[in-house]
Amino acid sequence: MRLDQPLVALEVHKQALEHFPKEVSFLSGVARIHEGMSDHVAAADVYKEVLRLDSTNVEAVACIGSNHFYSDQPEVALRYYRRLLQMGVYNMEVFNNVGLCCFFAQQFDMSLRAFERALTLTRGPEEAAEVWYNLGHVAVRCLTQLFVLHHYSEAKTYDFIEILSILASNSCKKMLKLHENKFF
Repeated sequence: MRLDQPLVALEVHKQALEHFPKEVSFLSGVARIHEGMSDHVAAADVYKEVLRLDSTNVEAVACIGSNHFYSDQPEVALRYYRRLLQMGVYNMEVFNNVGLCCFFAQQFDMSLRAFERALTLTRGPEEAAEVWYNLGHVAVRCLTQLFVLHHYSEAKTYDFIEILSILASNSCKKMLKLHENKFF
């Protein structure tokens, strides 16, 4: 196997694009090659070009959403995943990603609903394990927040800290109570 294979493939796709400049399949190929070489910024730029030409390209929408999520922009990523749902893409992966985006955007109630929907759409034990893993991560983070917030409220140094801790504590408790049979 030659080390320059991705570069050769990239060159072949670029030559094809010279003859067919608006061909989405060639542009998608270029984006996949960039992703394979871990050049996610270039891949996202090419996928954005794909969306300019074909606004219903599921691969481009999903990859741009993923790029935003891993760039610590869960709110922006959530817009792309919701777009997939509007396009009729209902599968475990999309709802799992929506759940993660909502969680990291601190929309806890929506996060749990998305994970519940993802669980109903699993097609096997591997997919269910992936969703349960993410739900476990949510539970650990929420329980950690409860622990920290409890100590903040005990400190009672400032009134606003106490109020915030009580509000956050109550929302996490409510969420855990609703789903405690699924977590434990």
